[in-house]
Formats: sequence, C-alpha cells, structure tokens
Amino acid sequence: MRNDASKIENLYNIISNKYQNFHITGIGHEATRFTGNIDSFFRLLIQKIQPQPIDQAVKDNIGRNIKIVNYYGKDVVVFCIKAGTSPVMYDNRYYQRIGASVEEVKPEGFLEFFRRFT
Repeated sequence: MRNDASKIENLYNIISNKYQNFHITGIGHEATRFTGNIDSFFRLLIQKIQPQPIDQAVKDNIGRNIKIVNYYGKDVVVFCIKAGTSPVMYDNRYYQRIGASVEEVKPEGFLEFFRRFT
C-alpha cells in the first residue's frame, strides 16, 4: 500500500495520512483534476453506477448510501452498503470477496455460496 501512496504523493505533490497500515491520500486531487471539484466528481460516481449490469434496486441502494467524508483533511469516498438477504448478480454472474480479492463463484461452489443466505 505504501508504494501506491508514494506514487500519488509524488504525482500530486501531497502528503498522505497514515492510519494503522494504510496511507490515506484522499480523492480531492483526482476529483479536481478530472471533474473540477468534489461535487462534480460525486455526481460522476453516481452516473457511473447507473449503466452497471445489476438490478436497479441495488443501484438505488448504492446511490443512497455513498458519501464523501473529510478525514483529517483528505476527501474519502465511503460506500455504506448493507448485505441483503439474497445474493446479487453482476453481469449474470455471482462474485464473492475472499480476503482482498473478488472472485467469481463457479457453479460447483453455488451450494455453499447460497447457504450463506439462508
């Protein structure tokens, strides 16, 4: 993680804030570069959600629960999404988080995957 933060620090001439093992650079510098300001960047995030291949109710849930907070002078995007009672497909496939990665659930793993929702 430190290497990623170092790249951002050098690219935008900023200093990250360290929290435990994380280096928080924020999104303010990128928001300004790509859209002009935080508000425009936030609207862009919401717009990027709409064409995604997921159920509209899920898109609405994401849109209602996304916010930008200021953490020690750094603007950070926070997604506060609650788990549902059933799995949600993305592009007609199921995915699950395993550690820091997201992997597709293959048909042979469906039984165990769906058991988590019963």
